[in-house]
Amino acid sequence: MFGDWREEMLVRTVDSSAIRIYLSTEVTHHKLYTLMHDPQYRVEVARQQTAYNQPSYPGFHLGSDVNWSRLPVPRMRVPGGVAPGH
Repeated sequence: MFGDWREEMLVRTVDSSAIRIYLSTEVTHHKLYTLMHDPQYRVEVARQQTAYNQPSYPGFHLGSDVNWSRLPVPRMRVPGGVAPGH
């Protein structure tokens, strides 16, 4: 939800009138787009729902030695979506 790689959990209330968001309080300086923004990961999630269920893999190395400022942000293409700046 917040994109800074803290642990997050979204839980609806029993009567579905609200969503509660729980997250860790550890501060991080890593801010990265969500895994669903990664084209390879997104395709793997879709495949998981239609074929043999195996873990999805991101299209980049997700490790402690990554220079997050140099990781490119992918361009999202959503059918019927509006282009940025329009």
